[in-house]
Amino acid sequence: MVAKSLTVLTLQRCDLESTCGDINLPSLKELSLFDVNADDQIIQNLVAACPVIECMIISYCDGFQSLKLSNVPKLMTLKVDENDDLERLDLDLDSNLSLYYLSIDQRLQSKLNLLPYKNLKDLTLCALNITNKWLYDHLPGLPLLETLRLYRCLEWERIEISSHHLKILMLHDCKNLVEVKINTPKLYRFSYGGGYIKSFSTNALDLNDAIW
Repeated sequence: MVAKSLTVLTLQRCDLESTCGDINLPSLKELSLFDVNADDQIIQNLVAACPVIECMIISYCDGFQSLKLSNVPKLMTLKVDENDDLERLDLDLDSNLSLYYLSIDQRLQSKLNLLPYKNLKDLTLCALNITNKWLYDHLPGLPLLETLRLYRCLEWERIEISSHHLKILMLHDCKNLVEVKINTPKLYRFSYGGGYIKSFSTNALDLNDAIW
């Protein structure tokens, strides 16, 4: 797979094998993998072959158990979700990276440290395997974060979110929540879908769009 001028690549419903030969995609900026079967080696080779990648989406794939991202200085958008066999995601990225959108799911969040990525503006976490403390400790360290989506946080009964910059917050499929505390003075959009909440408090004075 050698294409020196290719800038956008989408692979869907196919098998990638390590024996497919050299991979060289020096101009690729957008890579999307949907329903792709590949082993760890071919995934790493593919990532390594895209030095100027800006957008990477890996969804509904299987066959590989780990993914390490490094030496991708231009990465701005990363979405990794619904990959059945994936157990480990390592982000070894430059702290000056312009990563502003990150979406991850399953058991991966507990192994991630997002604090180095100060430019992050949009974060989605799904099927959480993290604690409320992890979230509470991370949010103050992400000064540009404006949008936070939390989906399927089924094990949480209490959540406290504190951010002076957050503008959009979505909590969905969090069916066991009974207490929600939101300290987000700049929040203007809030969406909740889940069970009955016994205690809810917020200081979002600018809130003008709420869906319950």
